[in-house]
Amino acid sequence: MLLNRRAKTLDYPKWSVAHWKEVRIPKPGNPAWRALAAVYNDTCNLGLLPMQEAEDCAARKLIDRAAAKVLKMDDTRLAEWRRKLAREPTISNKPANKTGDDQ
Repeated sequence: MLLNRRAKTLDYPKWSVAHWKEVRIPKPGNPAWRALAAVYNDTCNLGLLPMQEAEDCAARKLIDRAAAKVLKMDDTRLAEWRRKLAREPTISNKPANKTGDDQ
């Protein structure tokens, strides 16, 4: 959500308080709360690798699976988003693929 709000330039992203307030967080009574709390407990002792190494990051995979469950999405869809985000030139520090193929 926050990456979607960043400036259009390639400088360090900045967010306003209004942007932070738009991030949706389930309340403790929400059924999703247990899934998120469980993944927190499962990942709090794992290292979080940089985003360009997302496919090798066990913590990111667990978090994405829990997020997919909360959002009632297929976890393979979030996994694909994770892979695409890791390949973004501003994250990977690699030039964009000029062929239009995002493989």
